Amino acid sequence: MAIFFGVLALVLIALIIFQIARTRELVNVLKNEDEFSSSTNTFNAVAVLVMGILGLIGIVWSVISYKDKFLPEAASMHGIWIDNMIMVTLFFTGIVFLVTHILLFWFAYKYRYRRDRSAYYYPQNNKLEVVWTVVPAIVLTILVVMGINYWMKITGPAPAGRMANWVIPNSN
Repeated sequence: MAIFFGVLALVLIALIIFQIARTRELVNVLKNEDEFSSSTNTFNAVAVLVMGILGLIGIVWSVISYKDKFLPEAASMHGIWIDNMIMVTLFFTGIVFLVTHILLFWFAYKYRYRRDRSAYYYPQNNKLEVVWTVVPAIVLTILVVMGINYWMKITGPAPAGRMANWVIPNSN
């Protein structure tokens, strides 16, 4: 019952916030105020850029300070292979993460609304489409081939061994 009332309270709070925002929009229309404020928009764009920079600094700090606690020491050769796969995957995805987030925050700042500028219609770029389709496909292929090789080594037949092969040296 407590969960029900908690969810109900969250829904009601969301509805109240929505109604307040809608009321503010209607009041602005009645006052004939502009829909967009250039100073507020610039402030929001700078705030997004600053938060992006601070967030990325926090992520880099976290990775550096906790790198020793990330993976425990592998207990077998299989563990070393899996750890290598994890590190290669994190390397590629980390690069993509950093580049896309830097671009995301920069573009939010660079392309903020300004009255003196209109949007540019950019319908199609075949070279760009090929690049951002082929590059991830190549990286994913490398990761999959690496994973299949390690999987075959781990789940393949065990090496020939001998059970209870006791060799007792003769002292004569």
